[in-house]
Amino acid sequence: MLPDLGGAMPLDWIKCECVGMATNLRAVWVLAGVVGACLLSACATAPSRQAAVADDTALPGTAGLRIATSHPSVLAAGERLAQAREKETIARADVLPEVNLTASETAYAGDLTTSTARTNGHNLGASVSLSLSKALAGVHGARAAGYATQAETEAVRRSVDRTIVELAMEKAGLERALKTEKIRSEHRKQLAAFFNRQERRFGAGEVSATELQVIRARVKFVESELVRIRSEAAFHRARLHALAGAIEVSEVDLVDLAGFVPATERQATAIAVARNPALREAEWRQNAASQNVSRAEKSLLPDISVSFNTVESSTSYTDNSSASGNGTNVRVDLRVPLFDGGRRLAELSIEKSRLREQAYTTQAQRRSTESDISGQWQGVMAAREMLSLAGSRVERNRRALSGTLEGESVGARSVDQVLDAYENLADAQIALIDAQAQVTVRSHELLATLGLLSEAYRTKPRGHS
Repeated sequence: MLPDLGGAMPLDWIKCECVGMATNLRAVWVLAGVVGACLLSACATAPSRQAAVADDTALPGTAGLRIATSHPSVLAAGERLAQAREKETIARADVLPEVNLTASETAYAGDLTTSTARTNGHNLGASVSLSLSKALAGVHGARAAGYATQAETEAVRRSVDRTIVELAMEKAGLERALKTEKIRSEHRKQLAAFFNRQERRFGAGEVSATELQVIRARVKFVESELVRIRSEAAFHRARLHALAGAIEVSEVDLVDLAGFVPATERQATAIAVARNPALREAEWRQNAASQNVSRAEKSLLPDISVSFNTVESSTSYTDNSSASGNGTNVRVDLRVPLFDGGRRLAELSIEKSRLREQAYTTQAQRRSTESDISGQWQGVMAAREMLSLAGSRVERNRRALSGTLEGESVGARSVDQVLDAYENLADAQIALIDAQAQVTVRSHELLATLGLLSEAYRTKPRGHS
C-alpha cells in the first residue's frame, strides 16, 4: 500500500525511490572499491612466512655469535635478504587485481559552452581490473620470489657460519701462540738455570767452553722463537679485533663442539646433504629457476583482462540547477600476440637455460659437500687421535728429561743430551697445543659444512659447559 504523497502520482514516487536506491548503490560500490584497495595493498605488502625464518640469526647467543651476526659481510647478506622480501611483495602484486579510485573537482569561470553557464562539477569513479594471463604468470613469479628469499636466508646462515669459523681460527691461533710463548719462556728459564750450573762446572774444569757455547746457542734459538711467537700472537689479536668490532675480544669464548660431531661419516654426510647452507641455497635457487620457466611459458598465452568501472558525475549551473550522471560497466579484453620478433620465445629459452645451469650448479655443490664432509670428518677424527698421542708424548718426554737430568748430575749424560731432552719436551708440549688448536679449527669447519655451527653457538650440547 502506497503512502499519501499529497497529490503526486505513485509512478513518480517509485521513480524517485529507484533513483535514490541507484545513488546509494553507487556509493556502496565506491566505498567497497576503497576498502578493497586498502585490503589488497595490505596483502601485497605483508611479509612472507618463508622470509621470517631468517631472523633466527638475531636470537641471543654467545659473544662469538653476536660478533658474527654484526659483521659487515653478514649485514650485507641481510640486506640482500631484505631486498628479496621486497621482491616477493612486487611478485605477489602481479597476482592481485589493480584497484583505482579517481576524483576530480572543476570550478568554471565565464563558461560559454552551454546555454546556462556552469559553475562547478565533480567526478568520482572506481575501477577494478585484472589480467588473467598476468595473474597466472604472477603465481609462478611469486613462488620464484619466495624460493629466492629462502635462498638468501641460507646465504645469511652461510655467511654467519663462515664468520664464526674465521673467528675460531683467529682465537685458536691466539691461544696457541700465547701457550707456546709460555712454554718457550719456561724453556728459556730451564736453559738459563742449566747454563748457570754448567758455568760452575766449567770453573771446576768439568765441562769445556765449547759446551757452554752450545748452551748459549740454544738459548738464542729459544729467544728468537719467542720473538716470532709474540709477533704471531699480535697478528691474531689484531685480526680478532677486526672481527669483533665493538665487542671486547676477552668476551669471546669458543664453544666445545665435541657433542655436535656425528659419530659416523655416514651420519655426517646425511646431515650435510640436508642442512649444508650452500647446498640448500643452490636447491632453492633451482626451485626459483623452475618457477621462472613456468612464468615465461604463461606469457605465451593470449592475454584476457577483466575490468569493472563505475563513475558518478555532477554539474551545477548559475541558475541553481544541477545535473548528475552515472555509469557502470564490465569490460572483457582479449589480446592475442601474433608477432613480437621472437622476444618471448627467447626469454623462455633463457629461463630454461638458467634452470639447467642452476641444476648443474646444485649437482656440483652436492658433490663438493659430500667430498668436503668426508675429508673434514676424517680430519676431526685424525686431530683427536693426534691430540691423544701428543698427550702421551709429553708424558714420555717429561720422564725422559727427568732421567737425563739425574744421569747428568752423576756425569752419565752429556750436555748435548740434556739440551736435546729439554728441546724434546718443549716440542712435545707445543705439538700438544697445536693438536688442540687443530681439533678446534677442524671441528668448526666440520660444523659449518654440516650447517649446525650457528645453532651450536646458540645452544650448548648436554654434558658440556
